[in-house]
Amino acid sequence: MLSERPRLESVNEPLTAKPAAEQTKADESRHQHELHALIDLTAALGASTDIDISLRVLLERMVWSFGAVGGECRLLATPDDSNLLAQHGLDPGDEATALRRAAVRELSEHAFRRREPLYLGDLTDTAHRARRELMRSTGFRALLFVPLLNEQEPLGMLTLYYREPREFSADERDLLFAIGKQLGANIVRSRLYEAERGRADTLHRSYTLLVSLSHAVANLQDLTSADEWFRRLLKELLRRRLHSALLVPDPDESSWRLRGISLQPSTLQLIEKYLGFDLLTTRLRVEQVPRLLPTIRAGTPLVLSNVPLIAHHWLPQVPQRQLDHVLLLAGFVRQRERPLVLLPLRIDGNIEGLLLLWGGHIKREDLPAFTVFAHHIANALRALRLREQVDLAHERLRRLTTQVMTIQEEERARISRELHDEAGQALTALKIELSLLAHELPAESPTVQQRMRETLSQVDDLLAAIRRMAHEMHPPALETLGLSATLEGYCEMFGQRTRISLDYQAESPRDLSPSASIALYRILQEALTNVARHAEATHVEVALTCDDHSLTLSVQDDGRGFDAQQQAGGLGLAGMRERIDAIGGWLQVESELDVGTTLTVHVPLPSERNDG
Repeated sequence: MLSERPRLESVNEPLTAKPAAEQTKADESRHQHELHALIDLTAALGASTDIDISLRVLLERMVWSFGAVGGECRLLATPDDSNLLAQHGLDPGDEATALRRAAVRELSEHAFRRREPLYLGDLTDTAHRARRELMRSTGFRALLFVPLLNEQEPLGMLTLYYREPREFSADERDLLFAIGKQLGANIVRSRLYEAERGRADTLHRSYTLLVSLSHAVANLQDLTSADEWFRRLLKELLRRRLHSALLVPDPDESSWRLRGISLQPSTLQLIEKYLGFDLLTTRLRVEQVPRLLPTIRAGTPLVLSNVPLIAHHWLPQVPQRQLDHVLLLAGFVRQRERPLVLLPLRIDGNIEGLLLLWGGHIKREDLPAFTVFAHHIANALRALRLREQVDLAHERLRRLTTQVMTIQEEERARISRELHDEAGQALTALKIELSLLAHELPAESPTVQQRMRETLSQVDDLLAAIRRMAHEMHPPALETLGLSATLEGYCEMFGQRTRISLDYQAESPRDLSPSASIALYRILQEALTNVARHAEATHVEVALTCDDHSLTLSVQDDGRGFDAQQQAGGLGLAGMRERIDAIGGWLQVESELDVGTTLTVHVPLPSERNDG
């Protein structure tokens, strides 16, 4: 306890009281002032977390306040050894330092045992050879040893050296005891602070690394190919000063092959020259590295420090000299430990690959960040695989839709031909027969002649309806007159039938495939049918335009409009989108209530599709 007054003793016997020298009142006042200043300094340094600065400042003040020649402070490394932290006014040479360490070793044992400061007033009166040698080499006659304690646990020592013996007052002895305990508490607090700061630095480093790696994965979210995804990932990691390589397993996981590596092609060629084989085609046996395959199967990230030994296990056929050159080219320096991080990539329980990472700034403490990074990669690959499956399903659906539409068009063409050739011809023959029969009717039978004329008129209407149906089911004009003329003819027929004002404008379009032409014709049919059934429009504008890249068909009416979001799948729009998707185009619908609707279809021209 600070209230307890420790005794300053020599190693061999307690200090005896000696007559104090005559001092002036001014000297006593000055010395008291120095002690109070030392007390204030000790209390102020108690709040410091930098123990090195605390010890240097306090040691310098203690040497001055207690009239010593010099002093030093050591922290215990082991029970039998200590490390020098600070010194003042002493010879820093190795020989002098070793002499002082040997001289105070036995004294420290006594001080730590008694838990109080010790003073050796006469080095000549000792059987300790190291102390006599210290006095002979340095001229020191006395030394003061202050143990640095924390809850009576020895942490280190503070030693002051004197050329002449001196005495210590009761206040000085109390102060020395308090300084030892205060410095001990400072040391513990500094160690705790350093430990917490180390953990905080590790967390900050891991967080920064994880954010950087997460951004690397986020930059790849728009890619749809797994090969391109991995290639870009290696580039993104290289931008972050991380070399990387990707190994993928064979189906039985007995051997692995290199799928990609971030080294320059020239460096890779030089490495393959030393190895004597092509890295991208050679199979590597993972089981040759002890405990590696179970770790990979468990999906646990691993940090390997002895990379040369791992390389020797993996490539036992390569001589050690060549292997050293390979590791040097890859970025592994023998003089510095550069860990190799192995990240197993598992998706839904299956091993998809092994990502190897190395670089000068990787540390073993980064393993948690790399573990989370491995999960990010797995999630990204899972999303990529789902996207590929969706794209594949969409492509299959598009092909199926195209096949269905092709079959529909073929069936419509067949029915159109049968209506035109068989039903049309049969009705034409019927009309001729009825006309001949009408001429044979007696003039005195006006009622029968009127009924015949009505029958002929019905036959004409039926013949016109069949021709219109045949034309709508498959317009032969598409093959003979082209898309623009066919659309224009259909618009005229629509205006005559519905009594809706319609304007048609067209530019001369480039040649389209038959599937694109029939798709645009069907879309116009459906769009105008919607206008007649639902829009209540009085005027429609149809435009066919084209440029170097695409052809555009637009249908605009002044009808009552609708909510395009709520009816996105109705009014035949779903069928239109299926048709336009099948030919690689896209559909846009804009509508406003009581204003009207505009439907726009864009179709890429053949040259653009071929170039893409």
